[in-house]
Amino acid sequence: MTGIYLDFAATTPIDPRVRAAMEPLLSAHFGNPHAEHSDAIAPAAAIDTAEKQVAHLIGAQPGEIVFTSGATEANNAALKGVMRSTQRRGDHLIVSAIEHSCVLESARALERSGCTVTFIPVDRLGYVTTGDVLDAVTPETALISIMLVNNELGTRQPVREIVQQVAGQGIVTHTDAAQAVARIRVDVHDLGVDLLSLSGHKLYGPKGIGALYSSSDCPVRLEPLIHGGGQQGGRRGGTVPAFLCAGLGAAAEQAMDALNLSDTAFAAARYFIESLDRAIEGVDFNGFGPTDYDGIVSVRFHDAKAIDVLQHLYGRVSASLGSACHAGSIEPSHVLQAIGLDTAQMSESIRFSFGRDATEIEVDRAVSMIADAVLRTRALNL
Repeated sequence: MTGIYLDFAATTPIDPRVRAAMEPLLSAHFGNPHAEHSDAIAPAAAIDTAEKQVAHLIGAQPGEIVFTSGATEANNAALKGVMRSTQRRGDHLIVSAIEHSCVLESARALERSGCTVTFIPVDRLGYVTTGDVLDAVTPETALISIMLVNNELGTRQPVREIVQQVAGQGIVTHTDAAQAVARIRVDVHDLGVDLLSLSGHKLYGPKGIGALYSSSDCPVRLEPLIHGGGQQGGRRGGTVPAFLCAGLGAAAEQAMDALNLSDTAFAAARYFIESLDRAIEGVDFNGFGPTDYDGIVSVRFHDAKAIDVLQHLYGRVSASLGSACHAGSIEPSHVLQAIGLDTAQMSESIRFSFGRDATEIEVDRAVSMIADAVLRTRALNL
């Protein structure tokens, strides 16, 4: 890859140590981990190790980890697993208006099947207020799902405070932590959540693997999203891909070791904001909070269409119009809509996101090229 990559919220490169952990399971130890012969031993052991590594990353127990194909599946499994459970408290669920699209679409699918959904608004900076969530709770509320770090704005939500306020009511709490685990220290016991989703390719691991933390104290037993041969204790059917699990486990271990990860990304984002603000006029930072952007920065360039700016940056700086999960789509961002931006303002917005190896030199180069691209775009509009 040439140029400067500033789209780490979309995906991250595989760490060489992660690749090394995966390779033996793609060659010598290719056996089915669920088989009863000797070729199952190594892949089964790799899965056990990965469970421990992922659990350690978030302060859980290995038996509370369910491997999935990614955070999208984990989020679907959480919402649908609770709302389809016969043990659920009621038919009402609460989500924020700026959740990842897989959470919002899961909620809408459940709504079509008869559930009631409350979408909690956010303020102009992209924050959910605990009071709004509590006001939405009813005797029928079965699930509250609020993401930990937003994938477009980088804002951290008051998940711990919300969980504390609803404790003891039988309400299941879930957080999408796909962006968080790559950027900040996450502990499920500190948060108090029953369910937590994460993704491998957001923390320097492989694509196609994620995990759902399901607390042993969860008020309900989740109805499986995927039925099969009873793998993973009947919680998720299908042969467990040992090589992908090993990659996720190694990525989790590296994330634990990189204790300065969030500081590096935070510092790079802050330096980027300061440098960009000096380099060019007519710049606003969407949802810009004082501390909680966690290496993700949404920028609006006045009088410059984002898609045109990105075309000028093509091959030089990689960034995003918004969530990369809206592949091939230039529809307005529901996150930017939620914080009050109009159509024109949203069309001028670009997301930049930073990784754990970001440097000021790299940021300086990027800012110079971004400023040039914005000025070129504006000149063409005259």
